[in-house]
Amino acid sequence: MIISKNLCKSFYEAENKEHVIFRGLDVEIAKHEFVIIFGASGSGKSTFLNLVSGIDDIDSGDLIISDINLTKISDEEKTLFRRKNVGFIFQNFNLIPTLTVEENILLPLELNGMYEKEYIDFALGMLKTVGLINKRNSFPEKLSGGEQQRVALVRALAHKPAIVLADEPTGNLDAETADVVMNLLQTLREEYSPTTIIVSHNRELAKYADKVLCLKNKNFIVEESGDTKEGQDASNISL
Repeated sequence: MIISKNLCKSFYEAENKEHVIFRGLDVEIAKHEFVIIFGASGSGKSTFLNLVSGIDDIDSGDLIISDINLTKISDEEKTLFRRKNVGFIFQNFNLIPTLTVEENILLPLELNGMYEKEYIDFALGMLKTVGLINKRNSFPEKLSGGEQQRVALVRALAHKPAIVLADEPTGNLDAETADVVMNLLQTLREEYSPTTIIVSHNRELAKYADKVLCLKNKNFIVEESGDTKEGQDASNISL
């Protein structure tokens, strides 16, 4: 599903100093796999998500997703690819302040021409699952950080994307709400099994993963995965 071959990425800092993030990064993530990535701050976890989504450009190498090489397509094609195939849960939420909660979560459906009862009911069902159906007419500024994170989660999943990317999805949540979020992500395996990649500092999330990757020295090390596997009953939540 996702194959990185000899991928290189750098940023340039003050005085044109090169900051190397990846040099020769090789990794394969299978279709439907649930992957958690750990690593020190600045190791490149968020950058990897940005590369997979097409938000950031690759310097060299190949990043192939479902036979599409992101290094070979235009910026416009990347935008269309991301809109259709990727659900991105940002660390800073990225909710649109002038839209209500309901309008925010239904926006991906409008953009993808999927504004139909099946998908609307699916999105509102998730909003109920995360305990925010009573906030559907509220604006983001009226929500706490944890509530905004849950809305961002529902918005990312509303159009049933093939790939779910999450940047510290439980970082602003208490333990109980974090379990609700992770159980919702697990429940989607039975719904339609997206390929899911989460970056986090929270080692407790490893129990949810098929594969655990750790970023060290600009490359991935495979660690032992958690106990929860595809096909097991990871949650009793129903959408």
